Amino acid sequence: MDKQDDIKARILDWMSHEGYPLEFKVANSFRSNRFQTFQGHYIKDFKTEIPREIDVLAQMSTRISESFLRISYVVECKKTDNKPWIIFTDYSTQISPGACISQSIATKSAETILWILAGDKEIQNLSIFKTPKRPGFNGRQAFSSQYDLVYSTLQSIMSACYSKRLDYEKHHKNLEDNLSFGILLIPLIVIEGRLFETFYNLETGDIDIEEKDHIRLHWRGSEAWPLHSTMDIVTIKYLPDFVNKISSETAFLLDKMAIVFQLVKQCVDQKGLEPIKDFSNTSRGVIGLPPLLRELMK
Repeated sequence: MDKQDDIKARILDWMSHEGYPLEFKVANSFRSNRFQTFQGHYIKDFKTEIPREIDVLAQMSTRISESFLRISYVVECKKTDNKPWIIFTDYSTQISPGACISQSIATKSAETILWILAGDKEIQNLSIFKTPKRPGFNGRQAFSSQYDLVYSTLQSIMSACYSKRLDYEKHHKNLEDNLSFGILLIPLIVIEGRLFETFYNLETGDIDIEEKDHIRLHWRGSEAWPLHSTMDIVTIKYLPDFVNKISSETAFLLDKMAIVFQLVKQCVDQKGLEPIKDFSNTSRGVIGLPPLLRELMK
C-alpha cells in the first residue's frame, strides 16, 4: 500500500470510529423514501444560545395556498461499539394514543391541529403515534459507570426539537403569523450497535432482557419539554424498514393535517370554535385548549 492509500485508509478508519458513516447511511435511508434531508444542521440551543448540531434533519412538507405544513424527524446518530443500549420498559408507562398525538412537540398551529386530531382513529392507528404494550421510560448504556450516553442523548434530542420549534416561532408573534406554517417535530435516535429491552416479568417475578431492533419511549425527564416525550430508538439494521413504513404514514398524516388546518383558519376568521365543534372529546393528557385556541377565545 502506498502512502496515499495508507492515509485514505486511516481517514476512513477514523471516520468510522467517530460515527460519520452512520450519519450518511441514515440520511440516505430518508432520502430514498421521499424525505428532504439535511446533514449537520445547526440550531441555537434554547438555553445557551450556542449553536448545536442536529445530525440529520429529514422532513416532508405540503403547501396550502400561502402557508405550509411540515413533519420533521430530528435524528441523533450514535455509534455504541461494544456497549449496548439497555432501555427499561414497563406496562405502567403506557399513554393513550390521543395523548401521544396531542403531546407531540409542534409549533402553535400544528399543535392545535394535533389537539383536534387526537380522537381520530385513523391517526391513532398510525405507528407514528401508537403506544406499545411496554413503552420505555428510561435507559442506560451497558458496561458504563459514570457518564451515561443514553440519558445525555435523550436530553440532547429533546433540546434540539424544542430549540427548533422556538426557532420557527421567534419571528411569528400573532395569530395570523402562526397560521403561515405548522411544523411537527419528531425525535428519533439511530444507533449502530445492539439494543436491549429489560422489564419485570409479572409471571416469573424475574427481570427479563430481550434484544430489539426498535423501542419506543414515553419519557418524562426532559429539561425542555414538560409533557411526555415520545421518541423511537432504532438500530441502523432496522432503519430502512422503519423509514419505509413512516414515509407513507407521514404523507397520510400531512394530508389529514391539511384538512384540519383549514378548519383552524376558519376558527381564527370567525373568532370562535364553531368549525371544530364536531370533534369528539378524547384522552389527551392535557387540560384545556391549546395555546392558539386559548388566545383566540380571549
